[in-house]
Amino acid sequence: MSAQAWLLAGIVVVVVLVVLEGKRQERLYGKSRRRGLMRTGLLELQKQLEPERKIEILLDERDDDESDEAAAPPTPPQARKGDE
Repeated sequence: MSAQAWLLAGIVVVVVLVVLEGKRQERLYGKSRRRGLMRTGLLELQKQLEPERKIEILLDERDDDESDEAAAPPTPPQARKGDE
């Protein structure tokens, strides 16, 4: 047998062993809930990214406020509060 045939046979054996181990664990622990695990993982990721998003929102609001103030016409001196 050539080296490629041995490699192919080894790959087949590993795949069969992995499938059999999966069946054994399914019998012991029941079917997996991959969808639930994926959803849980996405929720955890969302929790980690949420503070970054809040900071981005605050920065965007600050930039909007600054641009609004820069575009507003200047107020006359008599209309200012606190001068009264």
